[in-house]
Amino acid sequence: RHGKVAEALELWGDMVENGFGSFTLVSDVLFDLLCDEGKLEEAERCFHQITDLGQKPSSISFRRIKILMQLANREESIAGLTEKMARFGRLLPEDCQRVRPPAETTPDGDDTEIIIAT
Repeated sequence: RHGKVAEALELWGDMVENGFGSFTLVSDVLFDLLCDEGKLEEAERCFHQITDLGQKPSSISFRRIKILMQLANREESIAGLTEKMARFGRLLPEDCQRVRPPAETTPDGDDTEIIIAT
């Protein structure tokens, strides 16, 4: 699995170019690979490709990418991804949470804060 990012992205490009039907399962696997490898820019690009084609990424993939982007302080990217997901309908409450690094936990031990998706 590791070290196959270039091949996976090439396959993804072929699928997008040739109008492959449903992207959900394939994109979940691709997003997992890209996130595991720390390839946030590629994950974001693929996310935009799938939504631009009118396909909704799974909430699991969205949350995974979003969490890594939060940890990388990529707030503009998060806003763009959240906006695209919101176009497909109401976001789940867990999709509107912001994860804080462990050092920023609240006194009551809660490690999340709620943000409002606009």
